[in-house]
Amino acid sequence: GRAFQLPHADRWVVYVTDPQLVKEISTIPPNRLSLLEASNDMLQAPYTGIHQEQQIIDIIKYRLVRSWTSIVPTVYEEAAEALSQYIPSTTGALLINYLLCLLICRRSPEWTAVPAFATVSDVTSRIAARMFVGLPKAHDMEYTRLSAEWAHGVINAGVVLNMFPKILRPLVCWIHNPPAHTLKLVFKNIASLIEERKSLLATKDLEKSDRHNDLLSWLIQGDTANAMDPLLITRKLLSVNFATIHTLSSVGTHVLYYLAAHPEYVEPLRAEITSALGQGHGIKHALDHMYTLESFLKESLRFNFIVSMLRKAIQPITLSDGSHLPIGTLLMVSPLPVHMSSELYEDAEVFDGFRFHKAESQSPNQMAIPSLDYFPFGYGSLACPGRLIAVSLLKVLLTHILLGYDIKLQGDTRPADKWIGTLCFPNDLAKIFFRKRVKQ
Repeated sequence: GRAFQLPHADRWVVYVTDPQLVKEISTIPPNRLSLLEASNDMLQAPYTGIHQEQQIIDIIKYRLVRSWTSIVPTVYEEAAEALSQYIPSTTGALLINYLLCLLICRRSPEWTAVPAFATVSDVTSRIAARMFVGLPKAHDMEYTRLSAEWAHGVINAGVVLNMFPKILRPLVCWIHNPPAHTLKLVFKNIASLIEERKSLLATKDLEKSDRHNDLLSWLIQGDTANAMDPLLITRKLLSVNFATIHTLSSVGTHVLYYLAAHPEYVEPLRAEITSALGQGHGIKHALDHMYTLESFLKESLRFNFIVSMLRKAIQPITLSDGSHLPIGTLLMVSPLPVHMSSELYEDAEVFDGFRFHKAESQSPNQMAIPSLDYFPFGYGSLACPGRLIAVSLLKVLLTHILLGYDIKLQGDTRPADKWIGTLCFPNDLAKIFFRKRVKQ
């Protein structure tokens, strides 16, 4: 149960798995053990351009989450449009899809092979754009493509840069730094919109207009200390985009693979979704009452969320187990040993999509409530501020896929995950077969 160290390319990192230590870490204030400093360090903020600060966390907590009920219908609509755009019509499928269907699926060419990770990423980028900048920018394909490109590029650049000593990182970035180049392109794309919103704010029209009640406007309103610097606002916007696109692309693809690998869950999930939507109480109410779907999502994350809390020691810290963290130490919390504990979960190594539906009372959003038995979103006051929204977005995505499509694996087994050190990513090359369902 003690903390332990594992070597990374450039340093030793302290790992914690014991629930009591997790609880202890969650109570240590940010001026001693910082999430923001750790994140900027791991993602190499000076080179990638990512910008994370308390203002962004506060906006997510106090503006985005509180506005979520009014935002959900728009997001639900956007997800349907995006899926129809990025999953090609099976009518008139390309020859390559025709042959793949015949050879692999042994089904009619109504089935279309779709790259799972890229498709979920594209759809997520569209949804994020609709939430954060609104229309018409959300339908600007260059903007959504660049946003996703930057989000995934930050992860890759962070991994690469952390392999080199600090003294060599400027040279590495001078030779090859895709996120910095993409940041310039995004700024060029969105600069005029930022100036337009700034002008509206100056005339007080922005605060009266529900049309612009989105993240971009909130960032501009809260950036007076920096004279509403357009480049800084772009970096902040992209940083929230990063958290949304990277997390939902990875988790959404994991879930999609589990769904395709376990077709026995499809009909029960469809039945629950249809029933919830048919109650006529609105999209938010329906999503909150999809308990079986939430159980399936929760079980998927139980298997695949390897690191859930990241911190950097700002002051020397000694934990209750005697572990000493000098200044600059990176600390990560891994929930996997707890999530795979046979003492907590019966048949812990077996995927059971109904596990949490059977074990928990039927109250909304149990997945977003951290506990010491289940903490993919962290624990305590510094748990992921957008976790409720993340769960809702996953439900939106799966609702449209389940009601709109039949799905099938390309092979016989779930695509193998990809590991980079202690980080687990879904297979980004595997394809899923989709077939448009005929509405009854």
